[in-house]
Amino acid sequence: MGMTGNCMKGSRPFLSFDSNFDNDAHWRLVKEMLVQIFGVPKNHPKTVPFFDHVFSFTIADGRVWFRNYQIFREQEKPEPELIEIGPRFVLNPIKICEGNLSGMVLFLNEKYVSPNVARREQRNKKMKGKSMRAIKKNKKKVYELPTDDLEEFMAQQELERAEEEGDDEGPLQPASKSIKKARR
Repeated sequence: MGMTGNCMKGSRPFLSFDSNFDNDAHWRLVKEMLVQIFGVPKNHPKTVPFFDHVFSFTIADGRVWFRNYQIFREQEKPEPELIEIGPRFVLNPIKICEGNLSGMVLFLNEKYVSPNVARREQRNKKMKGKSMRAIKKNKKKVYELPTDDLEEFMAQQELERAEEEGDDEGPLQPASKSIKKARR
C-alpha cells in the first residue's frame, strides 16, 4: 500500500483518542500509557513548536487501532485535510497488571487466544478423531514392488524349456537354492 504525504522531523503529533477510551477503567489506563509513550512535552528543545500530523487511536473489536495522518492545508481551502501517511498497526491488549509484569491483574482479555492454542485447535479439527499414530502411519507410504511375479515367470519359462527338450529332471532350481543345499 503506497501512502503519500510526509511530516517534518521533530514536529509534535496531535493525539486523537476515540470517546470509547473514557468508558472503562482499563481503557483509561491504556489511554494514559499511550499519552506517556507518544506525547511530547510542549517546550521540549528538540521539537518544532507546531503540529503537522495526527496520531489517531480508535477502539474497535476490543483492540486499539493506530493511524498516522498528515495535516494538509491548501491555500484555496480554509479547512485542513487529513492524509494517511502511515505507519498503521493494531494493539491487542491481553493482560494489564498493577506492577511491572507482576502484581494484581487489572484487566484480562477473555477473548484472546494465543497463536499456539489456535494452531493446536486447527490441528485437532484436521485430525477428526484419528490417533497421532494413525496419522503418522498414513504420512509414511511404503511402496512395495510386486514379489514372486518374476520368480513365477522364470519358473514357468524353465518348465516350458524342459518340456521342449524332453528333460526328465524338471526345471532347474534357482542358483540361490542350489547354493543353500550345497552348504548343508
